[in-house]
Amino acid sequence: MMKLRGLWILVLSLAVRQLAAQLFTYYMPGYLKGVYLDVKNLRDKYGIIVGVAGPDSVVFGGAITCVLWR
Repeated sequence: MMKLRGLWILVLSLAVRQLAAQLFTYYMPGYLKGVYLDVKNLRDKYGIIVGVAGPDSVVFGGAITCVLWR
């Protein structure tokens, strides 16, 4: 069974990941449209970017949570 400390680390890292996803979803489409004016099917490429950035944000969120928790 997971210790209570481990549960809080998991919950806080998921919160950091959710915040990153919300900010990314809000700001990135406008930025990408401004940078890549001539690219078609930008939504498909945006999905790949989100798929790569999601796991990275989980790892960094967990690391930040572990550092702040100590």
